[in-house]
Amino acid sequence: MVIIGQEPQEALALEVGEAASYALAKRHFSDFLEYVQVLEPPPGRGVIPFERWPHLVEVCDFLNEEKLIVWLKSRQTGASWLLGAYALWTAMYKEGALVLL
Repeated sequence: MVIIGQEPQEALALEVGEAASYALAKRHFSDFLEYVQVLEPPPGRGVIPFERWPHLVEVCDFLNEEKLIVWLKSRQTGASWLLGAYALWTAMYKEGALVLL
C-alpha cells in the first residue's frame, strides 16, 4: 500500500511492518486474533473486533499445547467465535490441515 505524498522509506517501512505482522499472525494464533472481526447479533453494533478476554487468551495457550480439550462452558463466553477463528487460522496456515466442524 502506497500513500501519495509519502516518502519511499516510509512506504518501505509500512510494507515491512505489514509483512512482519502477517508472519506473526501465521505463526501464532493469538496474534491472528488481532485481525479477527465478529458479527454482533441484532440489535448489536454490527461487525466488531474480536475481544481477547483473559479466559480466551488462556484457551489459546491450551489450543497450542493440547490435542484434545474438554471444555465445560456456559453461553456467551466467546468460545464459539474463538474456535471458529482457530479453525480458519488452521485452514489458512497449516498445510494439509483437516478442519471438521
